[in-house]
Amino acid sequence: MAACEAASAMSVVRWGLWLAVVFFAVTPFVYSQLTWTPIYVGYSQVDLWTKSSNGCECSFNSSSKDCACCVPSGGCSCGAASPNRCAQCGLEQHCANMCNITLDSRQLFSKSDRGFGQIKSPSLQGPTRCTYKFIPDTGQRVELQIYRVVSIGKHNGTACEGGWLQLQGGARVCGRNERFDPPIVLFSDKPAAILHMQINENTSRSQFLAYFSFASNASTSVGYPVRGGTPVNNTECDWVYEDMECPRDCILASPGYPGLYAPNMRCRYLITSSRQVSIAINFTAVLMPHNHCTNDYIAVYAGSATTSPLLKMLCGNEKAYVTHVGHDLLVEFRSGYEVPPYNYNGFIASLNFLELTTEAPTTIAAESTSRTPMPFAIEMIRSPSISSNHEMRYTNRDLQDHRKDQESSSSCELEVSGDKVRDGHHDTRGKLKSTTCRLILRGRVYDTVHVSLVSYNLR
Repeated sequence: MAACEAASAMSVVRWGLWLAVVFFAVTPFVYSQLTWTPIYVGYSQVDLWTKSSNGCECSFNSSSKDCACCVPSGGCSCGAASPNRCAQCGLEQHCANMCNITLDSRQLFSKSDRGFGQIKSPSLQGPTRCTYKFIPDTGQRVELQIYRVVSIGKHNGTACEGGWLQLQGGARVCGRNERFDPPIVLFSDKPAAILHMQINENTSRSQFLAYFSFASNASTSVGYPVRGGTPVNNTECDWVYEDMECPRDCILASPGYPGLYAPNMRCRYLITSSRQVSIAINFTAVLMPHNHCTNDYIAVYAGSATTSPLLKMLCGNEKAYVTHVGHDLLVEFRSGYEVPPYNYNGFIASLNFLELTTEAPTTIAAESTSRTPMPFAIEMIRSPSISSNHEMRYTNRDLQDHRKDQESSSSCELEVSGDKVRDGHHDTRGKLKSTTCRLILRGRVYDTVHVSLVSYNLR
């Protein structure tokens, strides 16, 4: 995107090395699933829009050559109020006091030809507050990258106190003197997002530095990932996924993914079908605070409610592929209190509704050694009450005795016990015609039976 073409930097004198880590955004080397819009910077310029603090003609005095030199694309002089600085075109009037402003995607793009920018808050004494309102264009989401905070509250072990930065309704960030590498990334998918800088205590200098981007929803890395679901009205983050509306490769994700999620949330994703299907969910990326499994976790239930049998729980960076045969499946995402260093972002998972066939789908705890699907197969799904240390396993049994019983019997009725035979076939050809033919399959307590009619000839 346009951000990749930015060629400017932050002064070491004014802002230290606050933006020196931005170029790592393409391939973050610690947490590979943390992604953000790469906004490139160098080290010989003052900031994103200012090439040098002097040496160019002043916009307010053509006879003077002692004003800032702006980048050729997107930078505009701050004028007499700040002669040694440039700002993003469209925001020149806020050079001296970038506080309580509105950042409109359409307006900024029309004036600067850029869909990204930076926020350098003024040095303020607390108590105080500033707000920044972001208005994305159609097909965009708001992305915020926080690189530096100075005297904006502190973390008391469970929450920010004394002050914070917060995208309204999202996560809160705080710190006495913090440089974030990689940056803390936040996303908002609201029609208008508001960033609050709130200082509730006495401070001599409270500041922060952040980049913002109006990211495209269609981006493969930072776009809006959710697909195929319908949000539930009057809820914070509940969704419903129906098989008729979600034929293939639908996506579930935690709020604000791939950015930091908010604390103390409960999100439920109901997956439902009007017919008996195999529901398959692949949790391809999971990143939650380490050793916080009692507060931050994902639970998968074999039914439509949290009182249904528990199939799987995920936390930390555990991934899983879960299938369930039935009509409903419920995924619950829970978040606990705020946990520094804010290097987590929830989960993303793909969803598919699979037709029931003779080929055994992958299940949570079933491990089959059979490589060739049989015309009639009995599969097993582990009970949630069975310990993972005692997973049930099975292999194909020799069906010779089963077939001998078939051949020696003139009856058109056969009973198969799942304790003895795990797959096979039943053939009525060559049998005497009978009014009633019955195949009785007696599975074990937690078996799921799959039957395929390979061929038949009926009146």
